[in-house]
Amino acid sequence: MPVTEMLKLAPSPERGQRQCADLRSWGSHRPRMFVTYKVISAGVVVRPVDPRGTFRSCPGSGHIDTRNRSTRDDFRGVSCGLAGPADYFAAIDIGRRAVCHVAGDAA
Repeated sequence: MPVTEMLKLAPSPERGQRQCADLRSWGSHRPRMFVTYKVISAGVVVRPVDPRGTFRSCPGSGHIDTRNRSTRDDFRGVSCGLAGPADYFAAIDIGRRAVCHVAGDAA
């Protein structure tokens, strides 16, 4: 689950829960910082990539179109018909971007 989605699950601060109000004031940078710290301390290499457009890029054909993701959960490539869970295909795209980033560093 993306960090931004986890923050949405927190109860609203109107219920008098000070801790949740603090969580909502973090934005996405602070949780990302905590996750990155934990991952690095576990010995995993972190490759930050730009996530923009990952929701509309088809891993099968490479075709980018907003119609590829008609709903939040479903993905269907308009050019090739590849279909499945939208988050799965976005993760594939992010992984490919990370690999390309590493290859660009080696060049």
